[in-house]
Amino acid sequence: MVTSIVPEKHIVQTDQNRAFHYDKCIIATGSRADLPPYVSLEKAEKTRGVFVYRNISDLDAIISYADKPEIQRAVVVGGGLLGLEAAKAVYDMPTCVFDSQHGFGELTFLFIRISHVSIINRSSFPLSRQLDAEAGEMVLHKIQGMGVQVLTRCSPRRQVTRPLEHGSDVEVFVGLELEDGSIHEADLVIYAIGIRPRDDLARDSGIRCSPKGGIVVGDDLKTSGEDVYAVGECASWKNNTYGLIGPGSKFLNPQSLIFSKNSHMKLKWRISCLSTSRRRTLTLPVY
Repeated sequence: MVTSIVPEKHIVQTDQNRAFHYDKCIIATGSRADLPPYVSLEKAEKTRGVFVYRNISDLDAIISYADKPEIQRAVVVGGGLLGLEAAKAVYDMPTCVFDSQHGFGELTFLFIRISHVSIINRSSFPLSRQLDAEAGEMVLHKIQGMGVQVLTRCSPRRQVTRPLEHGSDVEVFVGLELEDGSIHEADLVIYAIGIRPRDDLARDSGIRCSPKGGIVVGDDLKTSGEDVYAVGECASWKNNTYGLIGPGSKFLNPQSLIFSKNSHMKLKWRISCLSTSRRRTLTLPVY
């Protein structure tokens, strides 16, 4: 695993005490799902019924937890694209329940949905970054018409839990305290409020990062480190980070220009592809 970058020496260092020289370094460490300020990452991991919606393992965890017959009410915090996708996934989710009142002498299972799905959105309508007010109202009414409760202009201020059992240190999610002091009861919560760039490696290496998160890049994707570039969800361009495929794809076009700048020469660059989980060195022909 790469632990540091030394731009002035064009070297990356790993946790195995190995150093690799590079000509150009691209940081593509991605991002993780963000959490609200009232929930720490440690708290979220230790509380049953608390999830983020980011990758397939998150979805597997949600499905596994929702498979319990007592889990009937789900709340999604966030009314953006990811939040609506999460709400629809839970809304469509079948739960397998053993029916003990029917099928005497044989196993009978009933498949039921989560009985109540709600969305908490701080804006007055969902998809506020993509739609104007009129279109947002149309989406809002469509969601409500499906039987999903949408709380708008609303933000939770605290996560409400109970002990798993008497004297237990394990806590179970039971609801959210809203700004007006009321409790919105639920059996599981999914936080879909955006992303947090994985910029720790760059920060630790002295590469400039935005206070809001993300490795600061220019129009050419260059960072403050010499011959170091950042691409994708870890990058902050004009003080914005992007967790959607469209802007991410647009990152790649200028990135290809970095290595084809001298089109009259055939070059071979040693490119260090950095990851927090593994490292690969590629030798690529560039024209």
